[in-house]
Amino acid sequence: MPSRQPSRTGRPSTDLGLRSAIPHTKIPLTGRATTDLAGLQRMRTSSEPGRPKTAAPFSVSASRGRVRALPPPRPNLSDPRELKKKEWKLNIAELEKVCEERSRLVSELTTQNCSLTLEMDNMKTQLNAKTMLHESACQEVARLTADGERMKREAEERESSLKAQLVTQDQKVRTLLNDVVDLRGKIRVAVRLRPFVKGEDAGESLSHIGFPDRRSISVNNGSKPTAYQFQHVFCQASQEYVFDEFKELIESVISGYNVAIIAYGQTGSGKTYTMRGGEGDQRGLIPRAVEFMFLTRNNLKSMDWTYEYAASFLEVYNDDVFDLLRNERTKLKVVLGTGRVDIPDLKTVALQSPDDLHELMLLADKNRSTAATKMNETSSRSHAVFTLRVTATNAISSEAFTSSLSLVDLAGSERAKESEVSGPRFTEMTHINKALSNLQNVIRCQLRKEAHVPYRNSKLTMLLQECLGKGNSKTLMLVNLRPSFANLTETKRSLDFAANTSQTVIGAPLKNESSQ
Repeated sequence: MPSRQPSRTGRPSTDLGLRSAIPHTKIPLTGRATTDLAGLQRMRTSSEPGRPKTAAPFSVSASRGRVRALPPPRPNLSDPRELKKKEWKLNIAELEKVCEERSRLVSELTTQNCSLTLEMDNMKTQLNAKTMLHESACQEVARLTADGERMKREAEERESSLKAQLVTQDQKVRTLLNDVVDLRGKIRVAVRLRPFVKGEDAGESLSHIGFPDRRSISVNNGSKPTAYQFQHVFCQASQEYVFDEFKELIESVISGYNVAIIAYGQTGSGKTYTMRGGEGDQRGLIPRAVEFMFLTRNNLKSMDWTYEYAASFLEVYNDDVFDLLRNERTKLKVVLGTGRVDIPDLKTVALQSPDDLHELMLLADKNRSTAATKMNETSSRSHAVFTLRVTATNAISSEAFTSSLSLVDLAGSERAKESEVSGPRFTEMTHINKALSNLQNVIRCQLRKEAHVPYRNSKLTMLLQECLGKGNSKTLMLVNLRPSFANLTETKRSLDFAANTSQTVIGAPLKNESSQ
């Protein structure tokens, strides 16, 4: 170890040999630190003026402190390495930020994933429970539905069975009544009350007319009610329902019987509507009967039956007969034969289909006499008779017959005071009422079983004598009524006439039979 040497100032040296050691010690000082250190060394060797130059005492710790206090060395920005280093530092700092953000997001996503997984597991558990509950409910619904369907089928079967029994019983009753009527030879009577129409009080109560059952009707004018009983009573029934009730009677024509249906009633009571009707569901007895006849003919072809149909249409106007299927107004002559009436010049048209009838009906409507009165805007001023003649043959049995269906639309009875007619309308009303009066007289004579029945008193009764007792026919008198209380007097007159007619004996009908 070197010995401490005295300093030039006479003070003992305190560098402990550091001075000699410093040159051999490599201190990597650069830049400003090197400059400052050189300055410090020069300051030690320099002296102030007037004072002797002495070396400043040197302290390693103090030097190190001064070195640390120095600002960091400034980078040399012109050095490419420094630029690249700075760029790397920036990239590293940015990358560290990205890594930190990524770590944060991964942590958040992991937390969310765990939460969602747990929630999904809970939902799966709930879904399974609800699925089981739903399946159980579906099974219960299916069971209840099956039970309901079974009970519905059973109820429908019971209802159908009861309806079938009811229909069967009703058919038996009607068949027995028809048989009784045929055996007694009486005229069948039905009553139809039409609905309210335009110009009438549709809100008017029907308390003055009662319907105890399907075969009874009663009228009450404020005193004691009067009850009537007939084979059929229709309370504002549809056209189809009315026809279905008479279908069995019309079937008799196919079997070889003569059938006549006569519509009777005061003016505006719905007689023409019942017979002619309108279009579609409003079709009346005439078009429905012809359609039914053609349908039956087609069904009987398989049994080798052949049917031919021919139609005629006439009117009795002011006690003269006119052909409604001819445009010219020529009076027709009525010839009375043995048991039948013949009109030589009456036009007869063969029908090949129901469509042929439609053209005939349009022609007849155009030629028929109608006029407006106070009681009826489209009052028929004549009695109309539609006749369908049937010729049937069977190729196997050689059976053959001819029969006829007569559908009669009578003109309505009127009172001069109520109708307020004059001139030609008054003449028409007089002839209409006279013909109806003769018809009522014929019925009364039949009812009393008088020897002489005045069929020849009018053209109408002459034409109807075959179905009123002098021929061979199943006859139905269909009495039509107006619903208004104001017409109750005429309604009662019509019902009284219907009651007398129902007791009239015309003889049991016989089937028309002949061999080829």
